[in-house]
Amino acid sequence: MPQSPSTRLIYVLLGLCILLASCSQFEDDYHAARRARAQSNDTTAPIVIGVAWNFTDEYNAARVGECANLPVSECPVLPLGKYDMLPLGVHMAVEEINANGGVLGGRLLQIRERDDNESITQGRLVAQEFAEETDVVAVIGHAYSSISIPASPLYEFNGVIMLSPAATSPHLTHRGFTRVFRNLISDDQIGQVLADYAFAQGYRRVMIIYRDEAYGRDLSNVFETEAARLGVEVVDRRIYSSVDFERIIRDWAEQEFDAILIATSSAQDAALFIKRAGEAGINVPFLGGDGIDSSDIAAIAGEYAEGTVVATHYHQDNPRPQLQEFIQRFNARWGDLIPDYQSLWGGVPDTWAALGYDAVYILANAIEQAGITDPDQLAAYMHEDFVWLDGVTGAYRFDEKGDVVGKQVVLLRLEDGEFRYFGEFTGIDDITPPPTPEPEATTSPEEE
Repeated sequence: MPQSPSTRLIYVLLGLCILLASCSQFEDDYHAARRARAQSNDTTAPIVIGVAWNFTDEYNAARVGECANLPVSECPVLPLGKYDMLPLGVHMAVEEINANGGVLGGRLLQIRERDDNESITQGRLVAQEFAEETDVVAVIGHAYSSISIPASPLYEFNGVIMLSPAATSPHLTHRGFTRVFRNLISDDQIGQVLADYAFAQGYRRVMIIYRDEAYGRDLSNVFETEAARLGVEVVDRRIYSSVDFERIIRDWAEQEFDAILIATSSAQDAALFIKRAGEAGINVPFLGGDGIDSSDIAAIAGEYAEGTVVATHYHQDNPRPQLQEFIQRFNARWGDLIPDYQSLWGGVPDTWAALGYDAVYILANAIEQAGITDPDQLAAYMHEDFVWLDGVTGAYRFDEKGDVVGKQVVLLRLEDGEFRYFGEFTGIDDITPPPTPEPEATTSPEEE
């Protein structure tokens, strides 16, 4: 006898309930096993930290080739790609900590790596694999907000701490999760500081062009909100999905304004826009976030990009002592092992090396300070009591959402074809406005 639609719906709902209940049971099992392992007081077991990243083919080849059975720190040569600095920062931090006796009276750290292939589906699979490995206390990753956000519930509900060194979307930490953190500033902070900078520079009429993506929308929204608060008018705001900028540039060439915010994660797109705008006679400063902190800006846009300002996380010329010491140690450790170190990175560690290094030390210091490895208790400690002042990229504390508190935004200005460091800022009070012009002298009637 055929089933009625309502009967079929009941069966479907029952099936979903059974599936959800079984998934919940697995989550509870993994969570309970992780807590039990942490509370077993096994002082000999290593403390396992996962790394979920978009490793390049070069890195993966090194890992499965001559270095297949060695930690990356013991590979004789590292033919790495451009985005493989993060694992080097991670491994260097682990080496240093273990060489100094580990944590909790001698327990060593151990890194376990997995490649998310820059894929949401693979990212969730990686998160699930880490969740099922109950010796994993925390995972450093992922590289993109678009992967970090859908992967984060798998860490949260299976009792694993997630610490992202790269995901800047505000949505990552705005969902009430207790085990999800990031150790870099978010798009909220970057957008606010860019608007504060625009105001301090005397810009009162600003244009916004943003890419049709979460990063572009988030950054432009925060900038516009802060600009309105300060009395800076956003004269026009345009979205783009292709690099056919001609109509936007033609419309803007006929208007008066002081600066343009380019909110995009593609430095190549930004550089092309700057070049075409300059060729059309638009001669105003350009502002951008960490998405355009790239040598591509000068390489593509040339002289038209001079004076471009970006808000970002790190620069090698920052005089912070911890950062300068890190660069020296990193170069001594890895410089001779990377054939293209000078050509690909200019002979200095990049943003991700520094943030990966800091991420390991954050977890190690939190474990040492709290005296525990239970992720639930450790996460609570990180929210409430954790303080570490000696990070390479700044001091660290976390708020109730898992965002880093009080960390400064690095501002860079493009000069002579290179982005140069000119300060760290947290907001309008840190940014010195341009000098006020002296009023023109006038002649009173009595003096005539």
